[in-house]
Amino acid sequence: MSIEVLLNHCQSSLYYQNIEDISPKEEYLNLLDNSLNDRCKYKVERSGIYTCFFNLKQALPVQGWKIHISTNIYNSQDLLLALSEVANCNEISFKFVANKYLLTLTSLKGYSRVQAGKFITVYTEDQAEFEKVIENLYEKISGYSGPYILTDHRYKDCKVLYYRYGGYQLMWADDYHKQAALITPQGDLIADQRQPEFVLPDFINDPFNFIEFDEERSYLFDNYKEITPIRFTNSGGVYQALYHDKRVILKESRPYTCLSFEDHLDSIDRRKNEVSFLQGNQDLRQLPRLLDAFFEWEHYFIAEEWIKGQTLRQFSSNRNPFMNQKHQTDKSLIETYIKDVMDLIKQILDFIIEVHHTGYILADLSLDNLLLLENRCIKMIDLESVFPINKPVKDFLTTLSSLDRLGRDISNIDYESLAWILYDLLIPRSYLKDFQTGYLRRYLMELISDMNLNPLIFKTWAMLQWANDKSNFDQVKIWMRMIVENPVTDNSKLQEAWKFDFSNSESLLVKRKRDLFELIPNFINYHLNIFPRSEYKLSFANGLSGLLYILQSIESCSNDFLEKYENWLISLYLDKPPAREGLFEGRSGIAITLLKHKFRMGEKILQSIPKPTDNSISDWSFSEGLAGVALVNLRYYLTLKKNCYLERSKELGDIFYNNKDILLDLPQIGLSKGKSGVALYLLYLYVVTENKRYLELGQQLLEKDLLSVRSIDTYQYGYPSNLADDVIYPYFCEGTAGVLAVLLRYFIITKRKDYLDWINCLAPALDVKFSVSPGYFEGIAGLGQVNLDLYYYLGENQYLNQALNNFEGLNAMEAYKDGKYLFPSQPIDKLDVGLGAGNAGIYAFYFRMDHHQFQNPLMFCDEVLKDYMNK
Repeated sequence: MSIEVLLNHCQSSLYYQNIEDISPKEEYLNLLDNSLNDRCKYKVERSGIYTCFFNLKQALPVQGWKIHISTNIYNSQDLLLALSEVANCNEISFKFVANKYLLTLTSLKGYSRVQAGKFITVYTEDQAEFEKVIENLYEKISGYSGPYILTDHRYKDCKVLYYRYGGYQLMWADDYHKQAALITPQGDLIADQRQPEFVLPDFINDPFNFIEFDEERSYLFDNYKEITPIRFTNSGGVYQALYHDKRVILKESRPYTCLSFEDHLDSIDRRKNEVSFLQGNQDLRQLPRLLDAFFEWEHYFIAEEWIKGQTLRQFSSNRNPFMNQKHQTDKSLIETYIKDVMDLIKQILDFIIEVHHTGYILADLSLDNLLLLENRCIKMIDLESVFPINKPVKDFLTTLSSLDRLGRDISNIDYESLAWILYDLLIPRSYLKDFQTGYLRRYLMELISDMNLNPLIFKTWAMLQWANDKSNFDQVKIWMRMIVENPVTDNSKLQEAWKFDFSNSESLLVKRKRDLFELIPNFINYHLNIFPRSEYKLSFANGLSGLLYILQSIESCSNDFLEKYENWLISLYLDKPPAREGLFEGRSGIAITLLKHKFRMGEKILQSIPKPTDNSISDWSFSEGLAGVALVNLRYYLTLKKNCYLERSKELGDIFYNNKDILLDLPQIGLSKGKSGVALYLLYLYVVTENKRYLELGQQLLEKDLLSVRSIDTYQYGYPSNLADDVIYPYFCEGTAGVLAVLLRYFIITKRKDYLDWINCLAPALDVKFSVSPGYFEGIAGLGQVNLDLYYYLGENQYLNQALNNFEGLNAMEAYKDGKYLFPSQPIDKLDVGLGAGNAGIYAFYFRMDHHQFQNPLMFCDEVLKDYMNK
């Protein structure tokens, strides 16, 4: 999780905010104002989490040696003062993490390993200056301590001073993306390898070659064999190894990571707490057996028994019937699953009570920290957050929660966590518990009502949320037994009045549309971030142009009203045109938005995209590559009837045809980045030109994707995003819905029975109500759009019923906050009005559903299919 997302989770604002806007005051600036001799020679600016001091007298190269200084936070001001003394004697530029709050976040477990520890970065002009400055710094800070910087080499024996060779700025790559890169002596551009280990490019030698530690004298390597990493975090790794010929788990803790400024604890302190807890409680069967604990170099390791099992998240993913529409009607599967869930909850509850009797709080119970063994017993495998009840910590190393704990018993931490485990085992949405508890209550009630589950499940969840060691758990266990005896029941009384009323849909649509209109000027005038998912705020996928495109498709929107917003789009585009050319994040997306009312400017933008050559094409896709550009050209021809766009469309079609071997070997699957997206363009081009070779190639590409199908279960099939992936997605951009949308259109043109058979095989995967995502591109709204396509083109009511199911699921997910409707989805629980994941794309489905629109707004050229059908 990035710092920006983490900070936004901690903010109550409706709007996603940039890190410069939401971080506390830059307290280090005053210190430098008083310690730098000549403050005026620096240009000072904020960049993300950093405050940058660029020396106006220094001519920095594009790459060179970087000096990094780490800190344990307590010594940060001393280190910054030492830096200022060196800066007073040398012409250097530098940057530092802006304040202690941000600095604490950079030490967290989930922070990037390649960025962690870098409190200060110093830039020098050449190697001679680098060697001089790093030695000057060493003389001043050699006695300080801080975390090891994984990307760097330590300078001498100083525990806060490090160096590496790298780029000083991002460079443009061939695919129009900025990336960290280096220029070789031959002038070639190569990647700046920012890895969690010290790596030098081939043309650079380390000027020092310090030896940091001697592996020949090692307790770790003398006693542990076949060490294999399982995962890494900023605070250390988890490994599998052999210890005395037995398989064990090794847990590593790095010093000065996961720092708690409040509690004066780091990862090693927490791991030692785990050791103390395990040593005193080895008789608890739910705990792993502690085998060893030792220091290796500066890192602390513990060894625990290796346990075979699956996490509760894996158990839920494999067994949860509520995430699979076909299984939702299988009473036997549902009853078995609910019984198993109740057994797990009871086991964990008993475990919590036992641990609390020993005087400890577990503090981090989650689906990922609990293993289910083959004998159906549970084990907790991560205990670094435990603490004594009589010594409560101020900073909880737990899943994020913004719930106010004032007035709560400290023991509630574990019971509330158990409540969210129960919730997650039913509906995997507990990351939104920070957002709106009432919203989650409603969502759980919807599931219980739809599935006819025992309503005591809801009472159990609600009681656990507020339970403490004094609660009546005998009553909870009675409820659990009653649930096990009768998992599925008649709960018609549980139906609530908030369920969606179609007769009221028009007024709700008006309110949602009003939200979209009102937010645009606020975004432009006050810089509110209503498009948190896109770096380029004008983008089609998740920015202003996509929102305007959807508003254009609403018949009740006046041209005068939209013209003002479209003029803004043009002005903002001219001020900062995108480097990319594609549909979702580039110029083509803006061009298609301007086609309806501002087509002359749209033509200029579209014509600014150079004609590609075979060797210049790095992306063939619908979303970011040539297929999207080609599709927009064809759309311009169909609207303006200018032959230049038809000729351009055919030229691009010929490029696809001439490179069919490359296209057929693409590993990506689906509409957005796969072969289906290219096939969609070729189908439209065939209908317009009647050139059969476009149809033939399109069919080959589509069938390549079709044959990559994976079985979900006996009833359902789906697609991963690429051939190497095993995760199956049902979505519009990645997964079944996008492939199905293209397949449907090929069936309309070819009338091939095998295509209809494929449709009948794939369509059930779109019958989804409960999902973790509401959006158009990768959520329920996109499934709903394709279900409506199937209904309008094939005329079968089953697809309308599937769309209605999607519609009800979206309504259950909708939340109301600060006067706005929004659909929070992982990992952003803020207002998002973009097309791809936000309100605009969801509203497009609502509007199409309510107004019986034939046209899918992202199937840009479907009018040619209607003409073809009329013929």
